[in-house]
Amino acid sequence: MSPLVRAQIKHINKAVADLRDLLRDSRERTESAQAERDRLLTEQWSLRKDLATLKRVANDSDAILADNERLRTQRAEIQNRLARILHCTKGLQREFRQ
Repeated sequence: MSPLVRAQIKHINKAVADLRDLLRDSRERTESAQAERDRLLTEQWSLRKDLATLKRVANDSDAILADNERLRTQRAEIQNRLARILHCTKGLQREFRQ
């Protein structure tokens, strides 16, 4: 085999080996990027789920606070009415004693 053909074959073999290395590196980077993408996607889904939960809790919290205020007002009304009933009862009691 002539030295020129041998040199060209050697050059082609080196180019193929370099190309194989480039493809392997590219595949590794692609797999790494895919794994990172999957991780970020999972994290994003988790964050969206947490956000939906927080929104639901915030809405529930508003309803609970409103209900709590309504119950406070109702309790104060009941206490006032009971105080009036007690006052009237004491007045009636005094009337019967006389």
